Amino acid sequence: MKRLSLLTFALLLVACRGKIAGTVPLAGDGDAEAKIQTTGGKLTLWADTDGKWEGSENTKIDIRYDIEILQQGKSLARLTCQTSDANTSVCGTHTNIMGQHDADCELKLRCDVPAIPAGETVFRVKGTTGTNVKMIRKMSLNVRSGS
Repeated sequence: MKRLSLLTFALLLVACRGKIAGTVPLAGDGDAEAKIQTTGGKLTLWADTDGKWEGSENTKIDIRYDIEILQQGKSLARLTCQTSDANTSVCGTHTNIMGQHDADCELKLRCDVPAIPAGETVFRVKGTTGTNVKMIRKMSLNVRSGS
């Protein structure tokens, strides 16, 4: 069996995540919003994080996202998503020294986005770090099409 090259593996991983439709930028606790052109297809939400946290080997950075999705001023959905529930993550770097983690990761959030019609869509997000977070550089929300 042939081994996958690192480049091939990276391309497959990106394809599995889907294309970024837009990003709601957050650099720390607080509120942000972004207008994203949606196509009417399936959307998934990924936390794009960079920070330091404490915990055992498999502990994830703890961030809560309260999300409202709107079109033409009408609320289409309200979601609450936690990085601690994520079962898929992609990390650029990750060090864990005696339970002190430092990593930049994208985590697939386990909250289902309902069907959103095509058009300009506003994503309003309140991000809140949990008690295990010791420092945060980024905690943006990526909205991806597909996957």
